[in-house]
Amino acid sequence: WSSQRHWHDEEDELLVMLSGEAVLVEDGGRTVLRAGDVVAWAMGVTNGHHLINESAEDCSFIAIGAGNQDGSGAYSDIDMTFAGEGYFRRDGTPYF
Repeated sequence: WSSQRHWHDEEDELLVMLSGEAVLVEDGGRTVLRAGDVVAWAMGVTNGHHLINESAEDCSFIAIGAGNQDGSGAYSDIDMTFAGEGYFRRDGTPYF
């Protein structure tokens, strides 16, 4: 996995697949990405996303963020949010 499924309030994301194949998992489903594919997520859109390599081969990609990289967001499938100050449960309790 590239990360837990997540989204950002204040950062746009762009991902370019460089080699191999990975499955993009978003709120709306799964999409196979291959070398040359490009995907983007606008800041503030709560569409949790990550990549999973389900193949036997390595894959590589580059992810680029633009905006406030210390901004906030959340993880779709786990009880965790993030902000410039750190990581928190959805009720605001900090992780230590």
